Amino acid sequence: MTVLNYDYLQRIAVIMASILKLDVTIVNHELVRVAGTGKYQQKIGCRLPEGSSFAYALRTGQEAIVCEAGQGICHACQWRQECVETAHVCSPIIIEGRPAGVIGLIAFDGLQKQQLLARVEDYKDFIGQMSALIASKMAEDSRIEQLKIAQSQIETIFQTVTAGMLLLDKEGRVVTGNQAAASILGLKQEGLTGKEITQIFNGTSFDLTRRWRREVARINKRATIRCLASLEPVITNGSYAGAVLTFTSLQDVHRLVGEVTGGHAGHGFENIIGASPALAKCKEKAATAAAGNSTVLITGETGTGKELLARAIHAASSRREKPFIAINCGAIPETLLESELFGYEEGAFTGAKRGGKPGKFQLADGGTLFLDEIGDMPLFLQVKLLRVIQEGAIERLGGLEKIPVDVRIIAATNQDLPRKVQRGEFRADLYYRLNVIPIEIPPLRRRKEDIPALLAHFLPLYCRRLQKPLPRLVPEVEKAFLAYDWPGNVRELENAVEYAVNMFSGTVITCAHLPLWLQENLSTQGNNRLTPLRELERRELQKALAVYGTSKEGKEQIARALGIGLATVYRKLKKYGLEQ
Repeated sequence: MTVLNYDYLQRIAVIMASILKLDVTIVNHELVRVAGTGKYQQKIGCRLPEGSSFAYALRTGQEAIVCEAGQGICHACQWRQECVETAHVCSPIIIEGRPAGVIGLIAFDGLQKQQLLARVEDYKDFIGQMSALIASKMAEDSRIEQLKIAQSQIETIFQTVTAGMLLLDKEGRVVTGNQAAASILGLKQEGLTGKEITQIFNGTSFDLTRRWRREVARINKRATIRCLASLEPVITNGSYAGAVLTFTSLQDVHRLVGEVTGGHAGHGFENIIGASPALAKCKEKAATAAAGNSTVLITGETGTGKELLARAIHAASSRREKPFIAINCGAIPETLLESELFGYEEGAFTGAKRGGKPGKFQLADGGTLFLDEIGDMPLFLQVKLLRVIQEGAIERLGGLEKIPVDVRIIAATNQDLPRKVQRGEFRADLYYRLNVIPIEIPPLRRRKEDIPALLAHFLPLYCRRLQKPLPRLVPEVEKAFLAYDWPGNVRELENAVEYAVNMFSGTVITCAHLPLWLQENLSTQGNNRLTPLRELERRELQKALAVYGTSKEGKEQIARALGIGLATVYRKLKKYGLEQ
C-alpha cells in the first residue's frame, strides 16, 4: 500500500478550505484521519467508524454524498447520534488501482450545507479531480521513494563488493568508483572521480564501446599493478552512454587459485600408499625437503606417482595455502610451451589475447610450480628457465618488464638426465640447479610388499566409482599381482584393478577377471617352458600400451621405454594387430 504524505495532504486541505469556504478532511486506508480543517483539525489521528460513508467509499471505490447527517449511507454509522456534520461529499483516492484513502468536503452549519448541496455535482467533480491529483502526487512520491531505496541498495552493493568497480562516462572519465577500486589501485576514493581511465590504467589501451574481459595494468614508480578486468558498455536508447569496468587484482586471483589448488586434504604423504622400507625412506626425505624452499628433482619410472609426491611436499610446506600449479613439459608443443610458462603481452604473436595472459609462473606466485617431464623441455627454454631460477623474475613473451615471482620449483622426470647432459640434450647448469634435493621414487617391483596395501586401497575405490559391492579376492589373484614386475608401476596396477572390478559379477574376483597379460604371466611362473620371442614381444607391447596408452605421445614414450625407434613401434604394432 502506498503511504500518504500527511504534511502534503494537510496543506492541500487548508488550501481547499480557504478557497471553497467548506471544511476538508482526509483519511488513509485504515480510516485514520490524516488531515482536517475546522472542527476536524483537532481530531487528526482519530479513526472513523466502519459504518461511515468514508468507510463505504474506501470499501467500494465509489463517491458518496450525504445530504442529512445520520441518513442514507450513514444510517449504520456508530457516530450518527453525535455527528456534528450537516452534510458532506467524499471521493476515494485511487493509487495503483486500489483505494488508498478518502477526501471529503464537510459542512458543519446550515450555511455551509446550503452552499454544498446547491452545487453538489460541481463539488463532487472537484474533489474527484483533487483525489486524482493527490493520487498522482502520491504515486510519484512512491516511485521516487522506491528509486531512492533501489539507489541505496545499489550503492551499498557497489561499496561492499570485493571487486573494484569504476563507472565511466562516454568520454572514458570516471564518474564514481568504489572503495575496493581505490584499495586495489592504491588511490584515494575521492581521487578517482574525473580521471580518464587511461590515466588510471596507464599501461593499457582501451576500447570502451564493446564488452571484453582481459588483463589491465597500472604502472607507477613503486610497482606495476596487474588486474583481471571486464568491461560492460552502457547502452541507452540505442546509443553508447558510458561503461562499467570491474576488476580484481591478479594477486587476489592467484590467492583464489591457491585456495583451489593448494594444500588440500587428500594430497598429504599419508595418501602415498605403502610402508616398505624403500618407500618409507623416499617419503621421509621428501618430508624433510618440504620444510625448505630449495628446488627438488623427483626421478622415477612412469607411473610411480611423481606428481603425487610433489603435491605432498607442497601440502607439507609453508606454501600450502598458495597455488600448486602443474605443467607437463612433454605434452605441450614447443611453440606453445614458452607462452604457457612465462605468459605473453598483447600483440606478442598472431592470435594473442587482448591484454595478454599470465603464465604458469605468475599463477604459481607464492606457491609451487611442478614441472613434469622436465627432460623433454627444449634447450632454448632451458636457458630461460635457468635465468628465472637465478633471478626470481620472469619476462613475458613480447614484454620488456621483469615481473618478480616467488615460486618453489619441483621438477620430475623418468629419463636419465645425467646421460642427456653428456649427450648435450640437457643443460648441465640447469640440471645442477634443479638437482639440489634429488628424490628417487622406487619402482613397484622393488617394493612388492606394498602391493597388498595398494590392492586394499584401489579395490574399494573402484567399487564405489562403478557402484559395485566390495568383492573377496581369491588367493591366486594376490599371487598374480605379486608375481608380476609392473613395468608401468602403480598406474599399471591401478588399471588392472579397475579392469577386474569392471569384469567381475557376484562376490568374488578370480584370476579369470584379471587382464590377459596378468593371467599369462602367472601361468608361466614356476615352469621351465620357453616362450617364443615373438610372443614375448607381443606381450611387452600389450603391457606398454596398457601403461602409456595409444596416443601419439604414448607411442613416443613406448619407444623410449623399449629403447627402439618410433617407426619400429608403429611397425610392430601393425605386425601384431595392436594398432587400435
